[in-house]
Amino acid sequence: MLLIDLLLLLLLMMMMMMMMMMMMMMMMMMMMMMMMMMMMMMMMMMMMMMMMMMMMMMMMMVMMMMMMMMMMMIDSIRIVR
Repeated sequence: MLLIDLLLLLLLMMMMMMMMMMMMMMMMMMMMMMMMMMMMMMMMMMMMMMMMMMMMMMMMMVMMMMMMMMMMMIDSIRIVR
């Protein structure tokens, strides 16, 4: 009688332990996934920022070129006169 009870208890304990382990594993997996997602998001944000910066730089360059052209034109007009 006692022996069987003990065995049952042991089994229950084992089951509980297994459940706990599984839960822990699941939690860990979830955490890892979350971390990965966060990392991906961060990377995406960084890439976006870089792209924006590049675009801004290009725009600035174009503006500068336009300004230079305008200056040249004005200068040439002056020279012609």
